[in-house]
Amino acid sequence: MIGFSEILALLALAVALVALYLVADAIKKAEGENRRLLETQLGDIRRKMEKTARAVLALEEKGRELEKSVAGLHPLMDERAQEIRALNEELDDLRVRLTALDRSIPPKFRTHIVSPPQNRVQ
Repeated sequence: MIGFSEILALLALAVALVALYLVADAIKKAEGENRRLLETQLGDIRRKMEKTARAVLALEEKGRELEKSVAGLHPLMDERAQEIRALNEELDDLRVRLTALDRSIPPKFRTHIVSPPQNRVQ
């Protein structure tokens, strides 16, 4: 026959097994809720990261377009610089010739003397 202590041990074992089942069920529920919460948070983060990645790609594309347009300006700038140098050389030549012409006029025919400009813009 089964004694009182054995019945008490079986009852304690049953209570322990039920407690383990309840704890395991509670853990599964908590993990499920945590997983849903985590997925919600990660989903928001993923969407924001994708949006940021799209913005970065758009900025990179605009940067490449800007580099191309600036690269197209360099030849124009070089061309304009050459034109300015040529105009300055022509101005220098005209100054020399005008000074020579001015000096070729005898003083008795001059009505007034024009002094040369002091500041020269380059």
